[in-house]
Parts: sequence; structure tokens; C-alpha cells
Amino acid sequence: MSLKWMCLSAHKNLIMEKEKKTIYIRTDGNAKIGMGHLTRCLSVADAIFKRDGDVCFLAAGEETAAIVRKAGFDCEVLGTDYRRMEEELPVLERLTGDEKCLFLVDSYHVTDAYLRTLRKWGKVAYLDDVNAFPYPVNLIINGNIYGAKMDYSACGANTEILGGPAYAPLKPQFKAHRGEREETYILVTTGGSDPYRLAEKIVGALLKEPWMEVEKICAVCGRFSLSIGALRELEKKEPRLRVLCDVPDMWPVMNGAKFAVTAAGGTMQELACLGVPMIGFSFADNQCLATRIWQEQGYSCYGGDYLSLGDEMIPEICAAAERLCGSSDLREMYSKKLMSLVDGEGSRRIAERLLHLQ
Repeated sequence: MSLKWMCLSAHKNLIMEKEKKTIYIRTDGNAKIGMGHLTRCLSVADAIFKRDGDVCFLAAGEETAAIVRKAGFDCEVLGTDYRRMEEELPVLERLTGDEKCLFLVDSYHVTDAYLRTLRKWGKVAYLDDVNAFPYPVNLIINGNIYGAKMDYSACGANTEILGGPAYAPLKPQFKAHRGEREETYILVTTGGSDPYRLAEKIVGALLKEPWMEVEKICAVCGRFSLSIGALRELEKKEPRLRVLCDVPDMWPVMNGAKFAVTAAGGTMQELACLGVPMIGFSFADNQCLATRIWQEQGYSCYGGDYLSLGDEMIPEICAAAERLCGSSDLREMYSKKLMSLVDGEGSRRIAERLLHLQ
């Protein structure tokens, strides 16, 4: 290599380093809102980092920051109420300074004024589920099963949309371990939080079913679950039950499942990528649409909506579990359909688009 070429290459690299900007990811995870927003943002952050992008998380409180730092990313604590996001804008302005920024926001508590202010400071991408109002942002990402069909026309022609399961933000391990499923137990999970103690109720009901005599259950609780105490006590007396809490890598647990009973959310996309049949249920308003569409399009069994059915939902889940447990052909049908729906490349696609948006 000539000296002239070496100098030109070094100059090009210096320019690229100067142009490289931090992507600020604004999200939260706690006992009240669960871990869904934070989990998917961590997946996107990992994909950005692997493509030489810089990431800094912005969180309202230390509870979120501790999880982010444990995952290996920087996090600035705003010291604000995650439910009143406009109040944090002065703090964000001091943190970001005069530079033009790129923000990735994932929160149901955003307002029009909040997003418009961020736009003044740079470009804004928003991870969405519900299309609550016309978001004044550059990019909307909705990786839900219904994301590609959600009408965002009110956001304007200049807002780019990445919609559908192709943009489901999963960790790379899910793609890497597709097709490795073993049928060892029934998996029960409610996500990061469990305010209605549904894991406890579902597991208790399943263990009483006569067809469950030879079946095992693996119950996974998030760090904010209210079911963990009761399940731990039940585990001491019930050899068919195994209880796990705050599992860092879910793919090995999911791959051991004959099928899963799961709350709607990112967990359904993870299970789909691995080809694990599932019974989906909801216990929050933002979960209802997804639960119904997964069932209507033939990708999962329907477990019901706890907000409308209450504990009457539990027998419905048990009935669906019996059907799945009794038919290997039915499980195989679901497995193939699910793997065709979610390929596990969503985080990569999102990261590449964000880096280009800079």
C-alpha cells in the first residue's frame, strides 16, 4: 500500500469517526410497566453495537439503569417520573447539548409536544404498538403481527414506516437456535411482571388437570412478578414443577417446551422464531389486539383476555393446553407456520436503518 493511499484511508477514517453520532435510546422497565419496552430496546442496542454504532440509554430511574448497565450499555439517569415525559425535556437538553442527535424512543407515555421537541434536536425513531396519535417522528417501527397493516397515514408522507414481524426486535440467539426444539415440558410465562398473579393461577389449574399426570411444567417469572413466592412454595411440594426467575437467556428454556402459555408481547415473537406452539392471553389493554390477531391468523391458540374474563380465563387456557398436548400433528403445524412468520432478523434490520438515518 502506497503512503498516499495510507494517508487517504486514515483521513477517511478520521472523518467517519467525527461524523459518527450516539444513538440515544429512551425507554424504561419497571414493576408497573414490565420489561417489554426495555427488552426489545436492548436487542436493538446490541445490533447497533455489533455494527459499530454508539448507544446510550436514557432512563427515568435507577431501576432501569441497573438492568441496562448489567447488559453492558451506558445509561444516563434522568431522575424524573417515567409517566410525565415532558418534564424531562430540560434534562435531556442539558445532556445532549448542541449536537444533532438521533433518538429511539419506546414508551407509551410520549406526547406530541415531547416528540416535537426531540425533533428540534435531531431525528426521532419511535418503537410503537398502538398508534395512539399521529407521531411527529422520522421513523416508526412496529414489529407486531399487525404492524404492517396499521394505518399511520396521519403521521405524514415524510414519516417512514417499518412494520410487521420482519421488524420484530429479537436477540440474535433466537435466529441462531431455530429448529432445535425439544418437547420436555409445558412453559408458562407472563413476561416481566404479573400484577394479577396469573402464573400462579395458571400453573395451579394445569397441575390439577387429569391429563397432566405425566406432563411437566416450567414456569418462568420476571423480576417484577407477584407469583414467584407462591410458585416457589408449590415447587417444593410438586415434582412436576420447575420455577425460574429473571432468566437472562430465554431461548434454551423456550426450546425445551412442548408448547407455551404466554402473555402477549415480545415473548410471542421469540417463541415464533423458535417454532414453539403457544396459547396467548392478555392482561393489559395494549396486549388485546395482538392476542386476538395471532389467533385469527392461525398462529396460536387463544387463551382469552383477563381484563374481560377474569379468572374465567383460566379454564379456557387449560382446555387449549389439553388440545395441544394431545396432538403432535397440531403442534407441528403451528411450529412450521410460526417459523415462517418470524425469521429473527428484525433487530438487524432496525439497527441498519437507524444507522443510515443518522
